Amino acid sequence: LRALPDGALKDLAPRVFLGGQGAGPEEARRLGAEYMEDLKGLAEALWLPRGPEKEAI
Repeated sequence: LRALPDGALKDLAPRVFLGGQGAGPEEARRLGAEYMEDLKGLAEALWLPRGPEKEAI
């Protein structure tokens, strides 16, 4: 978690909370899509190499 940008989890939390609060189907789909994009960015921040390691790939 130290590798995460500041505020990454804080930005994700409202979407997780709102997704379970009885949103309509369109809103739930939109929130779900945003949440998946956030998770994708989070995974990239955690697992993709940076700096010289990335250059080597």
